[in-house]
Order: sequence, then structure tokens, then C-alpha cells
Amino acid sequence: MKPITALLALLVSCSLFAQYGNSTEILESGKKKFPIESGKITYTIDGTASGQATCYFDRYGWRQILIKELTLEQYGIKSTENTIELIDGDKIFSINQNSKKGTKKSDPRWSQLAAYKESSEILSIVLEDDGGIKEKDSTLVGKPVQLWIFEKGLVKSVCVWNGLNLMETKSAGKLVYAMTATDFSESEIDESVFELPGNIEWINP
Repeated sequence: MKPITALLALLVSCSLFAQYGNSTEILESGKKKFPIESGKITYTIDGTASGQATCYFDRYGWRQILIKELTLEQYGIKSTENTIELIDGDKIFSINQNSKKGTKKSDPRWSQLAAYKESSEILSIVLEDDGGIKEKDSTLVGKPVQLWIFEKGLVKSVCVWNGLNLMETKSAGKLVYAMTATDFSESEIDESVFELPGNIEWINP
């Protein structure tokens, strides 16, 4: 590849990453969402659906991506669901890889509250705003977690440690499952992990 062609390719790549959200700008303000700069969490999924999921994060939590693979069997018929959710600052991108369709939305609550609240306070404010009720404390993958219960919505409960979701249960009709962390590691994450597929039809562009 010629030098000028390589440079153009690099600029295009950087442009694609930059357009996702505003995590870099938030990080530059000096605020941290998680106490850890970057890392990886692996999950197992069981219930009426089974599978696995992996969460990668960097920029102290302002950027994170959850890649999930589910298998559901009903009436002897198996179906799969492969999804990606990228949170980049205030922007949230949700993609169904089977249908090649995605949605985009904004949720600036955390970054706005970070201007005058500590991360530990923000977590409770956001979860309560979503209808969560704090229950008992527990431990997952060696981390002390808080259990939150939700009476309405698809998500029924979460266990969180300093903003990191280490367990989540969901229920929608016959689909009932728990996604539970089995491994947590602090590590540097390659930039390419956060790149979204390019062949997605955005329902709300």
C-alpha cells in the first residue's frame, strides 16, 4: 500500500471511531465512570436461553461494548440471537447481528451527574431513576456487588460493582435468563474491539 493511501485509510478509520460518541471528550474532563481504566468481563448465560457474553471497556468506563450470543429452544426449534451494544459516552448503539439492524439513542445522565456527583452516588441515582430498588450486598468474581431489583421492564435484577454490571437477569415472555460474570480481568483493550459492523441498517439514523 502506498504511503498516501495508507494515511487516508488511517484517517478514515479514525473518523469512524470518532463519530460513535463522546467518550474521549468526557474522559478529558477528568471524570471517571469506573475505578479501572480498561478490562474484560466474560459471562455465562443460562435459563430458558443459554450462551455467553463478553464485555470490554476502556477510557475508565466511558466506552464499553457488550457482545452477546444466545441460543433459545422452543417447541423443539432452536434459534440464535447475536447482539452488540456499544456505549460511547452519552451514545448507545444496539445491533442485532442476525437481522443486520440497529438502533441509536442518547443517555447523558451519567456524564451530566459526573459534573457534581461522585461515581458511587451516580450509580444509585441512575438505577433508582430506572425503577431499581436496592437489595442485599453479595460477592461475584471476588468483587463486592450490590443487588438491585426492578419490578417493571425487561431487566429484573442486576448486580453491580462500582458501575460494572456483573450479573443481570431478564424476563420477556418465555425468555428468562441470567447473565453472570465468570471472569474479570484488568487489561488493555485493542481499539479494533470497539469497531461496529459497517453493514447495519439503522432504524433510527
